[in-house]
Amino acid sequence: MAKIAVALSGGGYRASLFGLGALLYLVDAQKNREVTSISSVSGGSITNAYVAQLKEYQKQTSTNFWENIKPLPQTIAQKTLWSTPLTWAYLLILILSFFAIFYISFWSNSWSWWGQSVEFFALLIPWFWLFQQRGVVAGHAFGSNLFSPGGKPTTLEEIEQEIDHVFCSTHLNAGEHFYFSGRFVYSYRFGWGKTGRLPLHVAVQASAAFPLGFPPRWLRTKRFHFEGGKNRPGPIPGLVTLTDGGVYDNMADQWPSGVEKRSSTKTDLKLNVPDILVIVNSSAGLTWSPVNRLKVPLLGEFLALVRVISVMFDNSASLRMQALVRQFMDPQGLRGALVNIEQSPCKIPKAFARGSSPEAERARTVMRLLGDKESDWDEITASNIVVKTTLSKLGSDVSARLMYHGYTLAMANLHVLLDFPLLDFPVLEKFKRLAS
Repeated sequence: MAKIAVALSGGGYRASLFGLGALLYLVDAQKNREVTSISSVSGGSITNAYVAQLKEYQKQTSTNFWENIKPLPQTIAQKTLWSTPLTWAYLLILILSFFAIFYISFWSNSWSWWGQSVEFFALLIPWFWLFQQRGVVAGHAFGSNLFSPGGKPTTLEEIEQEIDHVFCSTHLNAGEHFYFSGRFVYSYRFGWGKTGRLPLHVAVQASAAFPLGFPPRWLRTKRFHFEGGKNRPGPIPGLVTLTDGGVYDNMADQWPSGVEKRSSTKTDLKLNVPDILVIVNSSAGLTWSPVNRLKVPLLGEFLALVRVISVMFDNSASLRMQALVRQFMDPQGLRGALVNIEQSPCKIPKAFARGSSPEAERARTVMRLLGDKESDWDEITASNIVVKTTLSKLGSDVSARLMYHGYTLAMANLHVLLDFPLLDFPVLEKFKRLAS
């Protein structure tokens, strides 16, 4: 059997559900038996972590997996990340403490305006520290909502070991990826380390710490016992600063693409080197945005910075996708396929339908099964790519539509390009039941 690596991109809850749709197809097609690694970034890491927590993805049957995975889409459909008592208490304390500082500084004393202003900004220093803890609180929310079965947080050591579930974060000090998995942590600069009983939700939160939304995640390096790092100036620092994995690589493909070279530096780990790479990209390209809001003083500068970050993400992802497509077309390169949320399930079959090649034959079969649904799929695709990149609840209808799209597109593209099994096309109602 071929060894399949799956890469799940970032994109908030949109990516979590679109990627889940692709994983559901692989189980139904019994190709999950050949999956040896799942790497992920940001929103994709939420799905990857939940599947890792379930364990035995390779052995899951269609009936079991659809049942076992239910809590994930139901949580995403019905809960915002912050929907925990701790986070609501944190937000309340944050708001009340700010107004208390304002009251103490400007209403409870008779100092001069200058003295009141100095006191106000002095009292804001501990408040800013409290505000910065939102990343830690977000991590606990991840854990409470999804990664604490029975009330006890799952650790990296407790997740599935047969498959390399790899969570990609960005190491800000070095400007490169920092990888978490059940058997190891890895950084090119630091080398290979042990998981150190790190909670699973911490790895997910570090992978999903989108700039401006969440502060970087700081972790002590001592717990990992690193060895074998390269090109590091000086000793390993006491803390590592991590942010969203998409800052470096939003499609999570660089782990499977480079794992063969890394495996030569750590032979005792027996890392899984793939024969086939399936990339599930949920990064929606930028759409037109009005500029009137950018004229507002200060707020406009902040919004412009957010837009700049989005442009940088989109540009790097587009260039990477082009390079990967060229690689997949090279007969000597790694076999693979791209499942891109911006595509309708009709696009690839339509592009390959001419000629007498095996791909063309399979493409025509897919087109016949899709029938006259092209306009319907264009509408679904257009709706899915404008789902916001957030961790706010999506509702059952949107959640179902994203999974439906990911499942059908994965089946169409992977059948045409890689000869994966072609099944009966599912109906949207099946996914609505999964998310309700």
